[in-house]
Amino acid sequence: MENENITNVTSSQCNFDNLTILKEFSNITNAISNEDFLDIVPKAKMGRVYWITVLNCLKQRILDEMVEEMNSMWSFENMNIKLDVLEKQKEKFSDIPSDTQLWRPQHNNIKDQLRASDAAILRKQKALLEPISKEYNTKVSKLKKTVLAKRQYIKALQMDIQKYQKKNEEIISQISEKIQSHAKLSQDIVPKFDNSIWSKKDDFHG
Repeated sequence: MENENITNVTSSQCNFDNLTILKEFSNITNAISNEDFLDIVPKAKMGRVYWITVLNCLKQRILDEMVEEMNSMWSFENMNIKLDVLEKQKEKFSDIPSDTQLWRPQHNNIKDQLRASDAAILRKQKALLEPISKEYNTKVSKLKKTVLAKRQYIKALQMDIQKYQKKNEEIISQISEKIQSHAKLSQDIVPKFDNSIWSKKDDFHG
């Protein structure tokens, strides 16, 4: 039965070519044997041959659905392209020169060796990052000083502007007072004439 299921699946349209997966699918569908299935079905209503046919149809349906899901996943994940990449990587690493030193466990405790390797990598990264960090901190310190100096300069300018504005207001006030004083003085110096008197004198001479 298992071989028949695999044959049926492989004869259908499959987007993937993996007999191991097909065999596992077949093992899943055949997890229930005919004898176990016949023990749980009613014996009086239908014959054993009919129930075996029903079981085979169920198995084939389950197998077809699993293959259909795998086909969808295979297409969605572009598994053909990924498998080609893996094959190329396999060919690449299979041609490693004999004099190339490869990583091998040097101690019985591989976890400790991996931790030591990670620690060594971190130390190298720290040695590379420390100068960059110092240079960055130096630049930041210079920028802070520049910003502080500019703020102080702007504050001094604001104080000068306020001082000159106040002085300007005082000068304008003094000029206004002088103008008013001159206007009052001119009014006091120029005599006031009675126009009615001058008009009478004009009539008399006439």
